[in-house]
Amino acid sequence: MELRPSSRAIPPVTLEDLARDPDLWRLVRHLVDTDGVTATLGRWLGYAPRLRLLERSEGPVAHSLRALLHAQGTERAQDRRIQFLTCHDEVVMDAQAVVVTNRLPLEARHCLRTTDTSLGTVLAGLRPRRHTLHWEALPAAGTDRAAVLEVTARVDLCATPVAWVSETFQLVALTSRRRTGGAR
Repeated sequence: MELRPSSRAIPPVTLEDLARDPDLWRLVRHLVDTDGVTATLGRWLGYAPRLRLLERSEGPVAHSLRALLHAQGTERAQDRRIQFLTCHDEVVMDAQAVVVTNRLPLEARHCLRTTDTSLGTVLAGLRPRRHTLHWEALPAAGTDRAAVLEVTARVDLCATPVAWVSETFQLVALTSRRRTGGAR
C-alpha cells in the first residue's frame, strides 16, 4: 500500500493568521481535536456530507506504518480513499485510511469491505479515540489565508491502534458553506 504524498512544499499558515478569522480558527480546532470527523463535518455543514469511495484495497500494513499501528509483519490492512462532498457535490475533504481490519468487530469489518460508509461512522458506536499526530494549514497561492488543512491521526479502540488516517480539508469550501448555510 502506497501512502499519499503530501503538499508540504507550500509554507504553512501561522497560528496568528488563523486567529484573525475566528470562524476559520474554530473550524480548524474542531477538525484537529475531534474523535469523529464525519460527525464534526455534519455539525459544521448542518447536514451529513455525502461520501464518494475512490479506492479500496487489501494488503499488508505499509512498513512505514507498522510501528505506529503496532502491527506485526503478517497483519493485513484495508487502504481506503474517500471524498466527503457537500450537497452540491463540492469536495470538502479527501481522506486516506489504513485500517488494521482484524482488530475490528466482525460487523465493522463487513461494513468496511462492502459499503462506502466512512470509517468514523463505522466506528462511532465503539467510542474511538483519535490522536492527532500532525496538522498544518496551508495558504492559497499568493495569500496568507488558509485554504487547506492537512491532518494526520491515529485512531484507537480501547487503547489499541486500529487505523492511520490522512485528511485534507478544503477550508475555503467549508467556511463558505458555513457562512451561506450550505446554499450556493
